[in-house]
Amino acid sequence: MPPFNSLVIFLLCAASCSTLYLKSRVTFDLLTGFAISVNYLIGFTMRVLRWNCFIQIQVLIDFLPYQLLSADSKSIIKLMPFIEDGFFPGYAEVASNDSNNKVRTVRIDKSFGDYHVGVTFAPWAVSITFESQKSVGYHTLVTLLDHVLKLFNATFEQENIKGGRVSVVINDAYKSSPENEGRLYSKFFKLDSKPVEWMFRNVLVEQFKDEKIFNILSITKAPAVINVKGNIFEGDSILINVDNNTHPDNSDLRFSMRDSGFIKDLLNEALENIKDVKEL
Repeated sequence: MPPFNSLVIFLLCAASCSTLYLKSRVTFDLLTGFAISVNYLIGFTMRVLRWNCFIQIQVLIDFLPYQLLSADSKSIIKLMPFIEDGFFPGYAEVASNDSNNKVRTVRIDKSFGDYHVGVTFAPWAVSITFESQKSVGYHTLVTLLDHVLKLFNATFEQENIKGGRVSVVINDAYKSSPENEGRLYSKFFKLDSKPVEWMFRNVLVEQFKDEKIFNILSITKAPAVINVKGNIFEGDSILINVDNNTHPDNSDLRFSMRDSGFIKDLLNEALENIKDVKEL
């Protein structure tokens, strides 16, 4: 994300970790959506995964005026609205905004049938992630997002939390085949000979509603390892990454958890970006 805070999450609970490893390139934690270091792969019992697609959606409310929760037992108690709803509390480590040092922070997780939801309370941001091994539509995502925001506002009922920037990031990964790769490659490249591995990246600055945003599209075709809770798929993969985030020119605290209209509009825009890529 151009001039956007880097947020790198390493889950401490291996049982809830999902990772996409593109060989010789980059690793994505598909439970959080943030790029992490090359060659990072959870080392526990692995099983072969029957896998066709994996999608992860991350909503980030950034540039908060203060840290909402510290990584201690008092914070866990404060999260009772989430815990009573069935969210499992734990801790994660995120990269500091000011250095490469890691900062311990609170994370909560819950599965809703085919969908997994996680919320991470970084010192400067709140990250809400959704992941699934099946396609996720806008209405399903909004239902899950509304549920999380309802619990969030119950947790911080005495506060109107606002952030200075918002981003929606979607990682849509699926198995590569000669047919789907060929159609996708020819849409963005004009070369007659198709390479074994390739990457496309496009960055635009656009006006969206009343905000100036970065609209970033990346497509990578490469061998991959998909790790979903210890289940492994290894083979050729296509990863479509869409990152829509508000421009840093305006850092006023204007994005509220109690008024999520713009967040949902940006979410819908990111989903449409993914749709535009896949509709060949």
